[in-house]
Amino acid sequence: MVCPAPAPLGNSFAEMARRSVHELAQLLTIVPDGEHLPLSALVNTAAKRGYVSLLAGDTLHAKLPVVIARLEGQQFMEIKRLSPRAADPYLSRSRFDGDMRPSLRVVS
Repeated sequence: MVCPAPAPLGNSFAEMARRSVHELAQLLTIVPDGEHLPLSALVNTAAKRGYVSLLAGDTLHAKLPVVIARLEGQQFMEIKRLSPRAADPYLSRSRFDGDMRPSLRVVS
């Protein structure tokens, strides 16, 4: 399935809604009989079939790219884009994983 190019973003909520609908469509394409599965089972079944979902099967948190940007006028200008990461490292990691240092820093 090909996702149409997104319209200019109004806000992050609109982008997450668009991504959510697209991801659900992708999952149901991989697992056509998955309409009645719980979302975690749908994600895990698709993973067993080779699909790499934006959602973590255990927490259902979205994995999104890290975008570093600067504000110019009234627009964010992308400086660097890093690989997708779990949205909340404290909720999407087991507390027994070991390294629980913060992975987000604000630099001014």
